[in-house]
Amino acid sequence: MELNTTPQRLREDPPTEALVSLIQDNADALKLSDASIYYKFPLYKNNEEVVAAKIIIVSPNHGVFVVETTNVRGGDYNEAINKIDEELDLVFGQLHGRLTKNRSLRRDKKNLKFNLEPMIFAPQLPTRGVDIEAETVVVRDRSSLRTFLYAYEMDPLSADEFREICSVLEGAKGLIVPRPRELDDLPENSRASKINSLEAEIASFDKDQKHGYMEVFAGPQRIRGLAGSGKTVVLAMKAALTHLRYPDATIVYTFYTRSLYQHVKRLITRFYRQYDDQDPDWDKLHIMHAWGGRGRAGVYYEACRSHGVTPLTYSDVSDQPSPFDFVCSNLIERTDIKQSYDYVFVDEGQDFPASFLRLCLALARESKFVYAYDELQNIFQAEIPSVESVFGEGFKLQEDIILKKCYRNPREVLVAAHSIGFGIYGDKIVQMLENADHWKDLGYELKGELAEGKEARILRPEANSPSSISKTSDISEIIRVKVCAEVREEMAATAQSVVNDVQKEGLKPEDIVVLCADDRYAKRYFSALTVELAKHGIATNNLSGDSYSGDVFTRENAVTLTSVHRAKGNEGYSVYVMGIDALFNRPSVRTRNLAFTAMTRAKAWLTITGLGEAAARFAEEIDKAKKNFPYMIFEYPGEERLKVMKRDLEETPQQRLERALEGLTDEVNEEVVKAALTKIAASRKKVFK
Repeated sequence: MELNTTPQRLREDPPTEALVSLIQDNADALKLSDASIYYKFPLYKNNEEVVAAKIIIVSPNHGVFVVETTNVRGGDYNEAINKIDEELDLVFGQLHGRLTKNRSLRRDKKNLKFNLEPMIFAPQLPTRGVDIEAETVVVRDRSSLRTFLYAYEMDPLSADEFREICSVLEGAKGLIVPRPRELDDLPENSRASKINSLEAEIASFDKDQKHGYMEVFAGPQRIRGLAGSGKTVVLAMKAALTHLRYPDATIVYTFYTRSLYQHVKRLITRFYRQYDDQDPDWDKLHIMHAWGGRGRAGVYYEACRSHGVTPLTYSDVSDQPSPFDFVCSNLIERTDIKQSYDYVFVDEGQDFPASFLRLCLALARESKFVYAYDELQNIFQAEIPSVESVFGEGFKLQEDIILKKCYRNPREVLVAAHSIGFGIYGDKIVQMLENADHWKDLGYELKGELAEGKEARILRPEANSPSSISKTSDISEIIRVKVCAEVREEMAATAQSVVNDVQKEGLKPEDIVVLCADDRYAKRYFSALTVELAKHGIATNNLSGDSYSGDVFTRENAVTLTSVHRAKGNEGYSVYVMGIDALFNRPSVRTRNLAFTAMTRAKAWLTITGLGEAAARFAEEIDKAKKNFPYMIFEYPGEERLKVMKRDLEETPQQRLERALEGLTDEVNEEVVKAALTKIAASRKKVFK
């Protein structure tokens, strides 16, 4: 049985707590062990009033029960019960309307496939000598509850029907998902059919996500997890529900990436309309960029205006090491920040300086502030800043919500990518998480010890990744590596595989992303690939020449060609990474980070190609990762090695180069260094024919 609330909230509501305890203690006997229970959720707008039942029970064996609870025991109990019944009717009508709109849940035009019934739970009412006038059944204890449930036992709902009901209640129908693909004339196990299954699997919320948005918050919160764990979705739903609950409250939702604006607005609108038939009031709920300017609203810009301070522009502070940190710190230091908004939501918190997060907290009344943080966004940032280091000594979060399930990648891809990123199976580990809790926060489980010289076994549980692709594809199909002798062979292999995806597996060209890990030769790679794909009538959307533009990443009926940098934050079902040898001639912190980013663009299948010994080194590490999957197995490094890692992480590539060259100054002169660099460059030159 899944309970979608916390014991702490139930303790504030004794009759509801008593009902939930009664169900939990007798779940098997009541045939409710597979049920889902919701507390004060979902919310519905009824005219100007927001209504919600105390409890909604969704049971595969009974249907849906809408329940109110009360501790009324004497006096004019009928008046109290009738009033509760009227409130219950409002919720019941809203829920009936939402469920009936879903064709898959209807038996015919008028009737649902399952029971939808109201109930009142009044445990303090005497079992005898009480004459209840209300039409709704009043349940008092275990016996009457069992009798009530027995009357509505039915043929069990299918798993799809049960999931669909929960999806309607939870607002998951507001998630943006592609339409199912046409599978005519395709094999039953085609990649297109597997994508349909994957999309159906991820079109719902997991328990951590539901906890993140269903609970009312009254103080500072953080929502964190790996990229792809649904932080933006949870934050957008949380903002929509907060606006629904408190329509007169002023709310701000802000973010780092400018292109995120339309996506966030669309999400919030879709989620809000799951519970109200109107759009949000955008005069109350403000979506704005972090900085802003005269032509664009922004948190910093609006804060300056409201405090009578002249906003600084980027050109004013472009000479500063961190321009945005400078302007936010400058505003905080010069101004007594006044609370301006009832609620503040910050997305992409990991991309902001601490000064901006402090500004947002100061702008939020009663510290009603929540920010999403990308756990291990850069896999070599092993520790996220503590809340005290950001907000000051003694600062406490009301709640720190961790999303452990990563929806972006099959676990085969994620485990292999982390193995590559950390250097688990390379010559040396380049970074390490130093405590079991941090591994747990990332959705892993520690088997073994994090002690010097001991074998550590890090497990990725199946529950923390989507399973559709893993259940229908072997790991050798999910991750493929091909070591080539020359570019022409690499190009032909990639082109043929892309053609096969489209013409035999039923993928759309826009499902496919091709990245080039070799920035030096990316234009040549993509020019040659474009020619090869055109021979088969497949168009391309080449973004490599404009890596940081605002261009649409995906174009209909075109394969996306892009650099690793431009692909960050985007993904494809079938991803190809060419030129991996450029990152593994001498693997470093930076190049492993790029490889990790490239690999984790794959929502389903990943193919990596490269040339010669460097690609062979990469392939060897991948082979070890596959062999040990679903574990990462390695000998934990000692304290001295960890210190070296941390030093390496703090240095820029240029600083590391200078340090290395300084060590050679007594042995070689400048001309020898130049000759060596020329030789290295020549050895990496690729021939395109």
